[in-house]
Amino acid sequence: MKHYINTYLYTALAIFIAFNTAVLNAKVIEGINQITLPVSDQTSKARNRAIREGLELVVIRMTGRPADEVAQTLKATNFRSSQFIQRFHYEQSTDAEINNIGNQEVQLNLVLVFDELALAELIGKMNLPIWGKNRPEMLLWIAIGEQSQRFILGADNKEALNKLVSTKSSYFNNNTFQIDAQVNSDNEEAGNDLDADANNSEYLRLVGTEDDLINHLETLSKLRGLPLIFPLLDLQDELALDSTDIWGLFDQPIKSASVRYQSDIILAARVELIGESWLSEWMLINKDGTESWQFSSAQLATSLDFGLQHAIELVAAKFSVVQDDMRSESTLVSISNIQSIDDVSRLEQFLKAQASIGHFEIVSIKNDLMYIDIELVGQVESLLQSINLSRLLTKKARPNQGFPMFGQRIPSLYFQWQGQ
Repeated sequence: MKHYINTYLYTALAIFIAFNTAVLNAKVIEGINQITLPVSDQTSKARNRAIREGLELVVIRMTGRPADEVAQTLKATNFRSSQFIQRFHYEQSTDAEINNIGNQEVQLNLVLVFDELALAELIGKMNLPIWGKNRPEMLLWIAIGEQSQRFILGADNKEALNKLVSTKSSYFNNNTFQIDAQVNSDNEEAGNDLDADANNSEYLRLVGTEDDLINHLETLSKLRGLPLIFPLLDLQDELALDSTDIWGLFDQPIKSASVRYQSDIILAARVELIGESWLSEWMLINKDGTESWQFSSAQLATSLDFGLQHAIELVAAKFSVVQDDMRSESTLVSISNIQSIDDVSRLEQFLKAQASIGHFEIVSIKNDLMYIDIELVGQVESLLQSINLSRLLTKKARPNQGFPMFGQRIPSLYFQWQGQ
């Protein structure tokens, strides 16, 4: 049985095939090519501006790259944003607000759906990476405060956090946040219709003026396409971890407290008010170790935004594939513990969803052993990282004897199927 996914443009198809298999530590991101933007009216001018903005935001989500890099790359590419639109429609926001004279104001939104494969081709031509739909969930442990009082970010501490924020520093900056995304102006330049003006960010216009930090961070994570998990902060969490552990960014107690959430990606942060600025220190924990960085801003939300976005970009870099670097490499893989046709079907669906696989062929099934010839279009490390994330397969050592040969070939990778 051969399973082909045409290379280059059509290689991206593997990325976008959603599968129904329950994956323990990863989530399939649906609607990655869809975005909803507020517009002032239904004129072509307002619609075209939203399309330009929406295209940039979707490419950021599909690549995981920083917004300024995406904006500059798009600006240098010859295309028109409208050619990537698959369909669109208008809808009114269900959250009507009351203005200062007592009238309801309903927000008009434009829902845009872009052509995934056409954007994948564009991304490949720009030598940007493709980040597949199968993405890890990231657990957040964030302690916020100052020397005299600290809180772990969670629903139980919402009231105390809001009080601290409102009394100690400016939470909002003119009812907006500042994120490192670029927005497009109405000006069109030769070559394409994007303007990467760094001073006119509207990325955060989508986040709005949430008075809840958790909602704000969740909205940002949805824009970037990485699901978040916030701790329950129940008695079990309280016994396992306190704000001092997070404040000191002690990785061992943080990892121990995180076991119950079964997350392979953990993000911890200490956000401290020092004078008039919020200093955020971050630590990303995964199977490869830890990475640390920090940001400082007069606004709490800004400090959190930059830290979270940097974490998302680090995660994306681990799991994305640059199409320009793709090469055809055939690898024979052995998989044991295949017990049923359902196991075969689920394994096929999993392999189809991998960005690093161009095509694969099942060359033999005998007893509980399956041998698959896989043509890689990315680094084998990318495939191994995705396999580790899914926990559907466990890597095994090469046996000392008893493995079959196909022609002059022997398997170079050995796995055991764990897909309960």
